[in-house]
Amino acid sequence: MCCVVLGQVFDSAIGAAYQEAAAAATPVVNINMHTEGKYAFVELATEEFAAAAMQLDKLDLCGRALNVARPSGYVDPATQTAQQAAMVSVLGAVFTSPYNHESKPRGYVS
Repeated sequence: MCCVVLGQVFDSAIGAAYQEAAAAATPVVNINMHTEGKYAFVELATEEFAAAAMQLDKLDLCGRALNVARPSGYVDPATQTAQQAAMVSVLGAVFTSPYNHESKPRGYVS
């Protein structure tokens, strides 16, 4: 499977769920695929698009089930806020994970 096909699958599925948002921006921003095509990292434009992409897990594509998941080290923003609040109350300071950055949401597809 090539990057173009994978991008079209994600764009069309997410675009169908978020028609108005997808009209303003293409859901898939970038795809980095392993040279042998065994896995890929799909970068999406928004957190909502990334959440919608999780629904594609186990989708049959060309006779293979897609495995769609968050990258290792992913911290849910809602959970992270609660964790930071707990750390402030315990330590009196806030620190952030190296995975807490303002880059685009990414997911792992194999």
